[in-house]
Amino acid sequence: MLARTASLRRTLPTLARRAMSSAPEASGSMTLNFNLPHETIYSEAKVSQVIVPGSSGEYGVTADHVPIVAQLKAGVLQIIHEGQAEPEKYFVAGGFSLTHPNSVTVSFLSVFNSLFVRSFYN
Repeated sequence: MLARTASLRRTLPTLARRAMSSAPEASGSMTLNFNLPHETIYSEAKVSQVIVPGSSGEYGVTADHVPIVAQLKAGVLQIIHEGQAEPEKYFVAGGFSLTHPNSVTVSFLSVFNSLFVRSFYN
């Protein structure tokens, strides 16, 4: 219990500083780089959100996201373009995602557009 109290005392000043941060508001858009070893699908594309199938779970990336490097599992990558409600979907077979405050770079070995995958089942 004493260790928990000491830890809380060290954390509270940090939380107070973050709450009073003068950082500018997020612009709402970020840059997407979506790459395969042999092809670039998006380079410097402006998007509002990317939903990534991380190996620890699916997560969304928006402008001013905390920097993170993540291993990705097979799943659906969703790209939400500015001004569009419906996401563009790709089935990806694993890879890596490098997230910076205003950009995300996603690299995969193979990818299929969801329309391509859906055509096999219709």
